[in-house]
Amino acid sequence: MSEAIVGLTAAQVTNLYLYGQITKPSDLTSTAFIRSADTIKKNVIVDAQDYMTNGPGRFASPAFFDIIQRFFLMLVQGFLKIEVIQKQN
Repeated sequence: MSEAIVGLTAAQVTNLYLYGQITKPSDLTSTAFIRSADTIKKNVIVDAQDYMTNGPGRFASPAFFDIIQRFFLMLVQGFLKIEVIQKQN
């Protein structure tokens, strides 16, 4: 099993996608980079902890997701309704 890669940059991810390697090749005209549709794709294992702490994952927040916002809005509205009902009794 391969070890997880730590600290991938956007440029390195692009290079992996385009060229199948982390570094940009010096000869971009090489036919080695022309892949057929049935080419076996490489999987890259990324260290999840590093990705979420130091990589672009650090910008991910559940608060950015609409479903999370709606959940908390319903929760707050529900508590407000309960408070109104309790004050009426």
